[in-house]
Amino acid sequence: MPRKHRKPRLAVWKFSSCDGCQLSLLNCESELLALGEQIEIAYFPEALSRPVRGRYDLSLVDGSISTAHDEQRIRALRRRPHRVPREPARPDLVAQLPGRRLERQLE
Repeated sequence: MPRKHRKPRLAVWKFSSCDGCQLSLLNCESELLALGEQIEIAYFPEALSRPVRGRYDLSLVDGSISTAHDEQRIRALRRRPHRVPREPARPDLVAQLPGRRLERQLE
């Protein structure tokens, strides 16, 4: 009997942010439905009441790294055997409260 191919699993991780990006993503309802045919949205706390535990194949990171705990979390994510696309720094977040809080911690 042939093995059933599993859809790639997507995880959306939240760091210091206002949730606006995640809410904008959720507003793309028809696109998310189409995407759901290709991948399994397995971890997305803003959208799912019960996340799927286990291995994730792709991760999206929302927010900025503004605490030592955030730094530990992002380093742990990067060590996992999956893809974490790198997004350019967002000036609107870096210049606002999350970025300023990190600056104070680094001083």
